[in-house]
Amino acid sequence: MALLRPSLALVLLVGCVEAELVGERDGGTPDAGMRDQGPIDAAGMCLSGPAPPDGIAAGGETCALARPPSEPIGCDDSTENVDPIMVALKDPVFGDRMRGVDFDGYCSGAEGQPNGCTPNEDYDAPDPMGGIDNIFGVALWEGILIIDSSIGDRAAAALEQGELNVMLRIEGWSGEPRDPRVEVTLGVAAATVPSPPLWDGADVFQPAESFFQEGDPTRPIARDDNAYVADGILVAQLPDRIPLGFDTGDRQLELKLTQPRITMSLLGPTAFTDAVVTGRWAQSEARAAAPLLGLCADSTDPVIVAQRNAYMSAIDRFADIRESSSDTDPTLPCDALSFAIGLRAYDVTWGDPTPLVSSPPLCP
Repeated sequence: MALLRPSLALVLLVGCVEAELVGERDGGTPDAGMRDQGPIDAAGMCLSGPAPPDGIAAGGETCALARPPSEPIGCDDSTENVDPIMVALKDPVFGDRMRGVDFDGYCSGAEGQPNGCTPNEDYDAPDPMGGIDNIFGVALWEGILIIDSSIGDRAAAALEQGELNVMLRIEGWSGEPRDPRVEVTLGVAAATVPSPPLWDGADVFQPAESFFQEGDPTRPIARDDNAYVADGILVAQLPDRIPLGFDTGDRQLELKLTQPRITMSLLGPTAFTDAVVTGRWAQSEARAAAPLLGLCADSTDPVIVAQRNAYMSAIDRFADIRESSSDTDPTLPCDALSFAIGLRAYDVTWGDPTPLVSSPPLCP
């Protein structure tokens, strides 16, 4: 897949994704007093969905898991909907261990145990509150900063300029804090009017043609028509291995995640703020991303050789979860890295799809 044009942006590098988004019903925090209740006769009431099962902590104790809220129950989805909401994301937050979700059902203690898989090396990372799994934010991001210390700042600066921002279009929402079904379409900005944008709510962001079948705006490729809003949180699932990443012109990082998800606070038609992208980054995909960081396998530059070796070692050492959510045997070796980054949403208008120019590869 061709890389995007040189920029400093957080991007979705979608070229040929064939699968539509399918919302995965997870579990989250219900209303106070509902955690231990069984099925509820909603009797026409729109209520929070059930909480996830408790996780396992050290010593066999249980713990509440940090996961997206589950789909609300007993809600009437036939009410009149608000106008579509269109936003672009910027202000990325990398390296924040408190952002993210639990993936493995465990709240790992100070020694990194218990865990949903067996670490490959001598690194047992403890989980923050709620068993949050975000080894990218805990450890791997620091290694990337060693390779390029200003990569995060440059990514944020380019997003501010309207270069390759992630875009969301939210349709079919009742405007209520609980709605069991909304539609979310994703894109990436190929151009903006004006350029750079003013971020005053009137900017037009044109999504890349590659996010639509044959460039047809009525046939989006990256779409979740089973997304939902639960207690003011939008929950949308992305296709597995949709290439996410950021491009600094001379440094790039591609993140093909499994179980990728976007959550975003959504309290009203103009009340949206924080968004979080989470997923599982397989070791095989992380290794394949090395050339995009300029860590070319055939380089004889001693600095690049040392950086590549350190990067590969970090992937082996920091793997903390399984790539597949169906792998629940804790004796299996960890083969993926947990991932989360934060962003903020801003009101924009979606324009017509437009071509996205590719950038040349960094390695021969």
